[in-house]
Parts: sequence; C-alpha cells; structure tokens
Amino acid sequence: KSKAMAEKISTITDTDASMPADNKIMRSVLFKGRSYQSLMSKVMGALRARRFDQALKWAQRRLDVNDKEASNYAFRGEAYLGLKRYNLAVNDFSKAAELDPKNALIFIKLSRSLTLAGRIQDGFKEILKARSLDPKDVDARYYFATYVWEKDPQSALRDLRIALRLDPDHLEARLLMAKILFVLGEPTKARAEARKVLALSPGYSRALGLLNDYKDAK
Repeated sequence: KSKAMAEKISTITDTDASMPADNKIMRSVLFKGRSYQSLMSKVMGALRARRFDQALKWAQRRLDVNDKEASNYAFRGEAYLGLKRYNLAVNDFSKAAELDPKNALIFIKLSRSLTLAGRIQDGFKEILKARSLDPKDVDARYYFATYVWEKDPQSALRDLRIALRLDPDHLEARLLMAKILFVLGEPTKARAEARKVLALSPGYSRALGLLNDYKDAK
C-alpha cells in the first residue's frame, strides 16, 4: 500500500517542488521517510493516551517499513502490554533485545512482560541484565527490589535507597520502602516514607491504605 501511495504521489504535478515532480524514485523515498517518521509520533501519542489498539496499528506500520529497528518491536510490545497480550509482548521485547542488546529499558520491559505472563524467574533474570547494563536506571533498581524484598529485604532496601537518590520523586520506590520498613518492625521510619509519598501525591490511595493497614504498628 505504501508503494502504491508513493507511486500515486509521484505523478502529482508540483510546481513549487525543489526537485522535479516526475522523479518517481526520489518522491517515493521522501514519502516513505515522512510517513515513517510521522508514525513514531502517532505510536507515542496513542501509547500516552492509552489507546493501545491504535498504538498497535501504527507500530505495525512502522515494522512494515523497517523490521530491523529495535524500537519498532518495542513500540509494538508496549501496545501488546497495554492490551494484556503478554506472550506477544515477550516475543517483541525479546526481538528488540536481540537488536539492541545494550538498552536497559528494553530488558526492563521484557522483564515486566515475562512476569505478567507468569514467568517470574525469567523476568528476574532480565531485570538483573537491565541493572547490570545501567546501574543508574531507577526502574531497574525498583523492579529488582520488587522481586527480592520478601526473601532479602535488606538487598531490596539497598537498591531502593539508590533509586531514591537518583529520583527522590519515584512514588512506587518510596512506597515499597515504607512497606518493607513496616514489615521489618520500623514503623516510625515507614510512616515517614509513606508521608513523603502523600506529600508528593496527596490522597494517593495506596499510601493511605498502607498507613491504615499498619496504623497500630509500634
């Protein structure tokens, strides 16, 4: 379809063009370039709007143009995640990781997809890769803590402290820290962390719920 459209555009007379309108090859190339770049904006806009069905459509169109670019698989994987089609998301993020093996974010997304698909141990392996690739990635530190906190709360707290030094406004990291501190019997410190979450996001239900759950902790 893109080729047919390019051929159609190439026949249009354009007296203001900077190159001859009858140069079909150049017109086709320029059309494909503009179309391909505009699709990125459409994919990202749809993802931000949580229109995952639309994001899937635009991501597929980018893949039809270029199936050698990691971001195109990652875009489609993100759409599949939003649609809760987790195994398909795993496939796409795995392919993206093959094409861009040093991108920590891709491995974080692969980890989340695996976990949501029920493959928790495989998800943990991928978050370890992400954490190794970029020790300063806040989400890699946070998700590592989500995997280990019940069996190794001290390791989880260590990574959460690193994450919060890098991003003091990371609500989920701070909330998990509060929960771990409650479990470890440090309610004063835990309440302080939960209140920091509420200071950043007043009325945040999960923080309020945590404080209520441990309201009698001493």
